Amino acid sequence: MVLDPLWRRLCALGAASCLALGCSTSGYDVELRASQRDYPLASPRKSGAYRIRTHTSDTTAKSKLVFDTPFVPGEYAFELSDEGPADQTVVLSVPLSQGKYRFAVSAAGRARYDIAFHDSGPKKEYRYTLQAPLANRVFALDMPQD
Repeated sequence: MVLDPLWRRLCALGAASCLALGCSTSGYDVELRASQRDYPLASPRKSGAYRIRTHTSDTTAKSKLVFDTPFVPGEYAFELSDEGPADQTVVLSVPLSQGKYRFAVSAAGRARYDIAFHDSGPKKEYRYTLQAPLANRVFALDMPQD
C-alpha cells in the first residue's frame, strides 16, 4: 500500500500533533447518558483524520459507538477523548469492507477503549483494548473477501 502525504505526516507527528496543527479533520461529539447504551454514528465517506469526543454526565460504565456502514479501504487517524471517569469504557464498532486499512489511534483522558474492526458478517474481526492516554498506536488490517 502506498502511503499518501497525510498518512506520512500523521506517522511522523502523531495523530494528536497533526490535529493540533490543524490538519483537515472531521469529528464526532457524543453526549453519553445512563438511559442509552448504543450510539449510532454515520461512517466517514473517505479515509482521513477524525476526532471522536465523548462527554459523560450521568452514564453507565460502558457505552458503545456504532458506525452505520462499512468504511472504505484506506488510512485513518482517530483522535479519541473522553471527559468521563476513569472506569468509563467506550466501545467502538467499526465495520470494514474488503481491503487494506491503517488506523493511527491516539486517546486523551482516562477512559478505556475497546475497538472492534469487523466485516459485515462478522466472519472476520480484530479486537483491541486500549487505555488512555496513548499516542499514535497504529493498526494495519487486511479484511478478506466475504
